[in-house]
Amino acid sequence: MKGKKIKQINNLTIYYTDMYHYAVWTPDGRCLDDRMTLEQAENYCKEVTDFTAKRKAEKQAEMACFTKEKSFLEHKEIYCGYYRIETDPANAVFSFDVAKVNDVIGKELVMDYPYFVSANNSTYLFRENMMDTEFVLQDNKNVHSVVYYSTDKQKCADWVREKQAGLLAFHLRMAGVLEESIIKGLDNVEQKEERKE
Repeated sequence: MKGKKIKQINNLTIYYTDMYHYAVWTPDGRCLDDRMTLEQAENYCKEVTDFTAKRKAEKQAEMACFTKEKSFLEHKEIYCGYYRIETDPANAVFSFDVAKVNDVIGKELVMDYPYFVSANNSTYLFRENMMDTEFVLQDNKNVHSVVYYSTDKQKCADWVREKQAGLLAFHLRMAGVLEESIIKGLDNVEQKEERKE
């Protein structure tokens, strides 16, 4: 239902109805947008000089979204990065592994085994929004452990290397601070001993 014709701009026609307010229609009878004020409809017509190109761009965006989702569901494996840091750096653990995808249900990949996403929660199912995300498994004064999942092997490997390099840099800084620290009172004791001699 087009309603009352108001005006035509750039080969697009603005119609008005009580239900849909102002709507923009193409010459071939397609409604491009509705529920607008007259000013919004006029601006829409002025901005969309090539409505076929606009529709094509919208379709391409929809297809790109579909392709992205489809490519995620086509993955046969997920890469897992993990690190665990304890009070004693000698006990630090860094690992990289691959998990096999067993099946696809809806928009989720089904794994052969459950994988942790928190201290008390593991899952067989992975959605795309869980990729390239850190999941903290433990975080207390003694232990900090994190797992990271990705469909990108290189990205996951880089994440593990980055975490290892970060811990190494931290301890090197601490070693430098320790090396530069002064033992308080030692100079005074040595000076007193020299006076006695």
